[in-house]
Amino acid sequence: IKDHRMRVYAAMVRALDRNVGKVTAELKAQGLEDNTLVIFTSDNGSDGMGYGFIPYTDLSNPASVLTIDNSLANYGKPSSFLFRSTRWAEVGTAPFRLFKSFTAEGGISVPAIVRLPHQSSGQPQATQFSTLRDVVPTILAYAGVAAPGTQYQGKTIAPLEGASLKPLLQGQAGAVHGPDEVIADEVNDIRVVRKGQWKMTQIRNYMLPSAAEFLNHNWQLYNIDIDRGENVDVAAQNPDVVAAL
Repeated sequence: IKDHRMRVYAAMVRALDRNVGKVTAELKAQGLEDNTLVIFTSDNGSDGMGYGFIPYTDLSNPASVLTIDNSLANYGKPSSFLFRSTRWAEVGTAPFRLFKSFTAEGGISVPAIVRLPHQSSGQPQATQFSTLRDVVPTILAYAGVAAPGTQYQGKTIAPLEGASLKPLLQGQAGAVHGPDEVIADEVNDIRVVRKGQWKMTQIRNYMLPSAAEFLNHNWQLYNIDIDRGENVDVAAQNPDVVAAL
């Protein structure tokens, strides 16, 4: 059964690749390829919900109830709703820790591929820390459009977060986010704080037996510059860093 699920998964990845190719081919056919910034990235983390989560349905509205058929004969068809196992999720994010729904690196670090306007050859891989919040400032920078600030068409809006990746994408050295900038977020009440080399998070082990241990809110601290696998918790050795973050 798992073999067949992985065949379905491989087919979906192939279909995604083929259809991204169709989009880029159409841009070229319309003469827009050299005037287009293409950013391809993924949702956070590898899917590890192998326990069979089913999409939310409103039982008070019978029309909204989904009919899910996960029988072997129906795998990969429109009415199926399949997941890989947690073990396959770990394979998908290795060597990082854990997967989707956690703030470990395997749950929040994802690949991104960018093709610049007029780019004709591959560029070296960039390793500087960045976030999805940087995508909109990057698009605005390439489009030559100023960020709207806190007002847009007479309405108050939240100011943009993030920084433009344009200097990095054009080969300029330097970090996107400075060593004193704090990036904070959460997933499922599992908090994470990142500042320079330090990453502080809370989840310890998703295989623990009780809910109280599962949502262990004791902070762990990792020096992410030298330990992206989050193998060594250095919170006890750096109480000042933990307190500051």
